[in-house]
Amino acid sequence: MPICISRQYCDTSFGGNPNVDEKILIFEDRVIGWQIAIAEELRRLIDDPKNKGTPIQHAGFALLSILFSYFEMITQYKRGKDSKGKSDKFIKRGLDDVFPNRFTDGQRKDIANLVRNGLYHTTFTKKGVLLHGQYEKSIEIKDGNVLVNPHRLVDDIKVHFEQYIQDLKSRKIDDGKFEKMYDYAMNP
Repeated sequence: MPICISRQYCDTSFGGNPNVDEKILIFEDRVIGWQIAIAEELRRLIDDPKNKGTPIQHAGFALLSILFSYFEMITQYKRGKDSKGKSDKFIKRGLDDVFPNRFTDGQRKDIANLVRNGLYHTTFTKKGVLLHGQYEKSIEIKDGNVLVNPHRLVDDIKVHFEQYIQDLKSRKIDDGKFEKMYDYAMNP
């Protein structure tokens, strides 16, 4: 029985041996279909006035959980290397890639620790992280706190990812790193 490797493709798609262009299509479909589109739909549900007072209205942390893996993942594909043992370094690079020159190294370290490590190790962000759908920027540091607007973060990540895919498809990026990481991720 074929196994789904994205919303549209299974392990037998492309004869079970996709070329680099087909790998880009699969990767794009995975990230859009299993992360970004889900995050967009969750944001829509959060914002829907019909859901006021329901648990879904407070799903900002779930939205953040869906999105925050992006920073480490994108660095792996851009570097062609697994992040094992170097997660914080990869997350910081991913933050800088999505938000160039917005944060100092210390701020990126705080974001990685307080947001990502909090979410993935304790299921909640750590003290000093504030979430709200009305913050002006998707992530900013203010008065020693990390302010996160997960609603805006969806759009920032989507724009970044779409540019990365466009660069891959146009061969603006053709250094073999994407394919190396794709092959590793699909056959660890």
